[in-house]
Amino acid sequence: MDFDKTEGKIIKGVGGLYRVLTENGTAECRPRGALRKTNLKPVIGDACVISGSGGAWTIESISERRNELTRPRVSNIDAVVAVCAADSPNLYLLDKYLIILGEQAAAGSFQIIVLINKTDLADKNEISKIKKDYGRAGYPTVFFSALKKTGTDELLGLIRGRTAALAGVSGVGKSSVVNLLCGGTVMETGGLSKKISRGKHTTRHAEMFPVDDGFVIDTPGFASLNFDNASRGTLKNFFADFNEFTAGCRYADCAHIGEPDCGVKAQAGKKLSASRYGNYLRLYNEISV
Repeated sequence: MDFDKTEGKIIKGVGGLYRVLTENGTAECRPRGALRKTNLKPVIGDACVISGSGGAWTIESISERRNELTRPRVSNIDAVVAVCAADSPNLYLLDKYLIILGEQAAAGSFQIIVLINKTDLADKNEISKIKKDYGRAGYPTVFFSALKKTGTDELLGLIRGRTAALAGVSGVGKSSVVNLLCGGTVMETGGLSKKISRGKHTTRHAEMFPVDDGFVIDTPGFASLNFDNASRGTLKNFFADFNEFTAGCRYADCAHIGEPDCGVKAQAGKKLSASRYGNYLRLYNEISV
């Protein structure tokens, strides 16, 4: 590229060096010193202005962010795809992450999608139950198999023309999903460590790729999560599948824990997913206030 100043989008960042996509190609950039002094650290998804020529490019400014996600650290997104592996589903961490996302989605105006990957390795009845449970909770839920290349059209139907970040625990196959969406190997893939039954951290940084008139972002996996703003009083608001049963609660402010005549408790394991209600209890006890 040979120009002085242009607009672009940050698609990768490693060690203080950022790759910016412009209409003329990509440029490797470092933030201007004045920008660093403002503590405004560039984030994948940022719209920015860069300047320079040859191999020396500088990020001059970062445009106001439409939204910003803290886990994973990305900006200006339209959707987050929470990925879960069907062969070893950690539904507790999935539910916990959906609550963390829900806290930010309310202010950030992005959609939350659940993707159940590796469906070729799991019992069909079990994954059908998962899809039913999370569909009832209000989340568009996609069955996906990177191995058999199924679920691609359904996922693309939800994210086409948008910027979507894939997120989840390590080893659930996020990079394999990205590779399939991109039609080739753009990210290294790992899997689960047989020794410790945890994912190998193959993806070490967030990176954005063009997909079908939009972008998809692969992100590093995580093994644990901490709540930021959730409280015991607001936790039930993130369990939309409880709503159809609250009319059976004696108290209007029922927490669905120890109260008598609770419509939600009465349906746990019946019309309401026992797994979802069990995770709600566990999360409630994890929150201190």
